[in-house]
Amino acid sequence: MTSERQTARRGGYGDLYRENTGIEILPSATHRFQTGATTHATQLGLQYTWDRASQERPEDVFTYFNSYDPINDPADPTMIDCSLDPNGCIDGEQQFKTRWIYPTAKSEVEVNQVAAYLEHLLEWKWLSLRPGLRYSTDDFQNNSNLAPRMVTSVDIFGNGNTLLIGGANRYYSETLLSYKLREYIEPTRMQTRSSTQPSAWPGLDVYTELNTTLTHYSDLKTPYSDEYAAAIDQYLLGGRLKLEYIRRDGQDEFSREKTDELPDGHKYYELNNNGRSEHEEVSLNYERRRKRWALLFNVTYQKTSTSNLDYDDSYDDETAEEKVWFEGEVISRWELPRESYNRPWTGNLVLSCKLPYGFTATTATRYLGHYQRLEKLDPQPAEMPVDAVESWEVVEKDDSWVTDWKIAWQMKTWQRQSLTLQLEINNVFNEKYQLSDEDSGYSLGRQFWAGLSYRL
Repeated sequence: MTSERQTARRGGYGDLYRENTGIEILPSATHRFQTGATTHATQLGLQYTWDRASQERPEDVFTYFNSYDPINDPADPTMIDCSLDPNGCIDGEQQFKTRWIYPTAKSEVEVNQVAAYLEHLLEWKWLSLRPGLRYSTDDFQNNSNLAPRMVTSVDIFGNGNTLLIGGANRYYSETLLSYKLREYIEPTRMQTRSSTQPSAWPGLDVYTELNTTLTHYSDLKTPYSDEYAAAIDQYLLGGRLKLEYIRRDGQDEFSREKTDELPDGHKYYELNNNGRSEHEEVSLNYERRRKRWALLFNVTYQKTSTSNLDYDDSYDDETAEEKVWFEGEVISRWELPRESYNRPWTGNLVLSCKLPYGFTATTATRYLGHYQRLEKLDPQPAEMPVDAVESWEVVEKDDSWVTDWKIAWQMKTWQRQSLTLQLEINNVFNEKYQLSDEDSGYSLGRQFWAGLSYRL
């Protein structure tokens, strides 16, 4: 026989207002010319991006958890008096030992990013080369980022039937606005108190256990990813068969580590560029199109690994510092593994046919392989410590097959104008499967959609 334990919470995250605006300008110019049997195309481009974000919390917000009932504690049978703390306890019953404080805050930031790129396409008989270079900088981190790029293609027999394709590219992260906003946001604070009579917060029995620092992404390098790709593209049975391998190595990714207690009595989080990741993917694709029908098939295997699990990838999650129970340890929520829980195997089969009298029918079946995912336990296990608010574990999820049907009828009305009626049935066989996202539940079951459109 096993016992279960329930946790209690009170409060919330209050009102939080956010606004984003932006402008992007992308001028470019291309010059084409020929030298003998070689065709050239040189492209020069510029990119200017301005982004602004604001965030406001109009008042302090408190969230309480970890309740304590002294009536059931022989060492402390005192009745609870909540006169000094009406929100953090219940008269004569229990009090909350821990609370998070989300302070009143208003911040507005903007980021200017400038980039320039140059690439040259060279085509000679059976050979195609596309080298390129991209420079980018911004007024937030003030880093100078130089990203080389190269794509090459070889037509083995000179008739387009068999192509060998390879490429190497570097991509720098451009999601700087959210990081800058985080840097200007007031940090949350966690307070705990001993299991005695409550007093006003803070009081003699209240102490600050953790005070997160304002983050400083601007002092770090810009994260980047090196991508390598190789493929063979073959003409087969009237269609194209493509086998492709892709590898992405993430470098200088943002990571954070907790310091030891410093002389001021607090523990802090230090950001660094110690994050690393690796993604590998192999895919097989076949596509064949004819006048009245089209066939598409693909299957993909992928895996992702990381060398540092303490990524700061939840900068909008204000519960990141709450304590959770995972694999026999109490950790902060942000310390939960950031391993890839995507399905390693996926596949798709699509067949579309043009029928008489203006009808078109399409059937699409996708395979979603089994996978592992993080899942929150409910109810909570009895062995979970009182300072944890949730318990998580890694669970296995089954594979699934999902089929969608679509039929459309099109009627030409006048010149190029046409009327289209469309009916869709998604998840035809009502397959029950879970999404791979950590906090998502089951996908939608069978759905019916009907649409009407008119093309001018």
